[in-house]
Amino acid sequence: MEILLDRRLCTTGKEFIQYLMKLTAVIPTIGRLPFLDFSIGSLLAQRIPFDEILIVDNSSDQNLQQLSRWGRMTGVRWERSGGGLPATQNWNLAVRLCSYEYVTIFGDDDIARENFCDELRTGLRNSGMVFCNFDVIDEHGDIVRRGKTLPMQFTAAQFRHARMRGELYTVIPGFAFRQKDFIDIGGFRHLGLPKDLYCDDDLWFRLSERAGSLTVARGTSWCYRIHDGQVGHVFSYRTFLQNIDEFVKLMMEALKELGVVEKDLFPKDWNKDTYRRKLLDIRLSITLSRDVSAGIRTPLRVAQFDAPWSERGRMFLIACASVLRRLRKKMERRERGP
Repeated sequence: MEILLDRRLCTTGKEFIQYLMKLTAVIPTIGRLPFLDFSIGSLLAQRIPFDEILIVDNSSDQNLQQLSRWGRMTGVRWERSGGGLPATQNWNLAVRLCSYEYVTIFGDDDIARENFCDELRTGLRNSGMVFCNFDVIDEHGDIVRRGKTLPMQFTAAQFRHARMRGELYTVIPGFAFRQKDFIDIGGFRHLGLPKDLYCDDDLWFRLSERAGSLTVARGTSWCYRIHDGQVGHVFSYRTFLQNIDEFVKLMMEALKELGVVEKDLFPKDWNKDTYRRKLLDIRLSITLSRDVSAGIRTPLRVAQFDAPWSERGRMFLIACASVLRRLRKKMERRERGP
């Protein structure tokens, strides 16, 4: 009788097949209210529902269920981590606590559009892993960057190479995958970089190899929120520089263990040094952009960059241009009004 009632939520046979695919949405959180309630509400408002919505409380007080407006909602399951787990350990725990075969990790400050679950289920019919592209929103919900159109299907190598070249922007949310695959490959790993930076790339590269391919959902079905209260990547560029070689080494070793041959590790005409340089360029550009935006003098940052001075100057100009673009967009939004 329960299946018959659920069947009425689906308007086509295809949707019913997707509904039978058991999918958990899990939010590992340190307690970012009120954004957390908005995130949970968006997962509850899906046109075709998730089979389970799980919240894993990693806050120090372990009392989020009492504080949340959804704390007594029967469609939301709450679990506690014990509080204060390192990020990668909490994410791994959250996935292991899920009840069903497929899992998507969602951010505690992000917003799912009503077709998010539908798009994940559709993608999982074609492969064991799916990625939903996203728009970036600010703390007020205004779109600051729209996701671009992507190919509908990637091999594991195509996905990895596109991400390495910067043609694909990914974060931890937005993917769905088999829970068993995640556990078998060891989940998230701490690879030495501060704030566990790029641990998501390391996971998605390994998980896509395990799945064999990756389907990209149509359009953008969720929103990634950026705001001042976010747990950001504020750390010394020198610390990043000191640990990048170990990160690249460990990532290469893990992919080789999964059967990736040396020549396929990196995009055509790339090697580990090219990839290392790309990561350094991105990190310095972000660091300089943040400093310029905050009005901080940057000569010490530039001096830390492992490159000729001509290259350091180029990166500084790129950072300035990035800040100017953001300021222009902010002024345009103000002129348009609320």
